[in-house]
Amino acid sequence: MKEKHIIVPRSARFYTSGDITPDIDEIWFVLHGYGQLAKYFIKHFKGIVTPQRLIVAPEALSRFYLDDDHQRVGATWMTREDRNVEMEDYIKYLDILYSYIQKKITTPFKLVVLGFSQGTSTAMRWITRGKPSPELVILWAGEIPSEIDLTQLQPLFQKRPLQLVLGKKDEFIPTSRLTREEKRLQDSGISYQIHFFDGGHRIDPPLLKKLSTLLSELK
Repeated sequence: MKEKHIIVPRSARFYTSGDITPDIDEIWFVLHGYGQLAKYFIKHFKGIVTPQRLIVAPEALSRFYLDDDHQRVGATWMTREDRNVEMEDYIKYLDILYSYIQKKITTPFKLVVLGFSQGTSTAMRWITRGKPSPELVILWAGEIPSEIDLTQLQPLFQKRPLQLVLGKKDEFIPTSRLTREEKRLQDSGISYQIHFFDGGHRIDPPLLKKLSTLLSELK
């Protein structure tokens, strides 16, 4: 038995909040977590949409049923099965989507990449191996993949620290994991900031609103 791969065309779904206008000056790519759908995830960001800020929520390519009755559907960026190929697929997908949006804008814009839960790993792999060079990276309730060489990302985070966000009651991210992540960042010389909120594994609207002002503060 021999395993082989071929490349096939397929459709990928994404959602936007805000209008894709030629003079937009800020784009947020927000990457959902395991078992979520983009059309619901993007609703968390309606409070930070402005005429000059576009929110783009790509949906992971692999959907599955979340319940035995086959009523609720979620999506995942990858599984352990054929993981390297799945990672390459979603990096190419996000690059294509980024180029599609970029071509519709005629003025310089700032890019923010936010990953939530499983989307944090997706975000970091895309930044490391894909096209984007974001002005701001926010990793919310997740972790950085172990295979990424963080020292290569030092220039990216010199003027704009990596933003880590965690709920104080997050049942999936124990304190020991955060401590381990901090040590790894410190050993790699990566500048970072940590933000906590009083909640669990979710997006917190007040904190998100605060983070949406960071670009102006980092100028």
